[in-house]
Amino acid sequence: MELRNIKFQLKMANGEETKTIEDLRQKNISSNYTYLNLGDRLTLGNYDGKEIEWEVIKKTDNTLMIISTRVLCDKELDTDDNHWGISSLRRWLNNDFYNTSFSDEEKESISFGNGDNIFLLSKEEAEILMTEEKRALDSWWWLRTPFPYYSSYAWLVDSDGGLEHVRDITRRGGVRPALNLKL
Repeated sequence: MELRNIKFQLKMANGEETKTIEDLRQKNISSNYTYLNLGDRLTLGNYDGKEIEWEVIKKTDNTLMIISTRVLCDKELDTDDNHWGISSLRRWLNNDFYNTSFSDEEKESISFGNGDNIFLLSKEEAEILMTEEKRALDSWWWLRTPFPYYSSYAWLVDSDGGLEHVRDITRRGGVRPALNLKL
């Protein structure tokens, strides 16, 4: 894959901004995402006519986990069951959203894992990888972890960044997708 022509706005943790992979090459930075660190931001893909800004929340030897910096839309988790594996939101993220929001070049950089290209954070990932302040947004957003005692409830992040399990899965709630980028 030729990454040189992918254009994105990158805001590194040190405040420096750049626009393309070619800009990074001119600065002698790696031609893939290995130069990104926790807290760095980049744009990748688009939704509803707007570029999607992402923040790095985890880095391993092979991947970067990134999450959108805002809620992209409101959707119900499912109409029948709180199990992520069969939810309508999971199908939408990995089909409609994935296929319309990313170019073929961008799709090549997304790591397929655990059966998903795009996913919601689990309750544990949200707790471990993000501070309450980083989780807080203007609205609440879904997590993929089901609430174990009621099949119609799931965990979510409230607008203050706290974790709750009080929302009915048929209620429209915020979608803040996450994905892994290949290094």
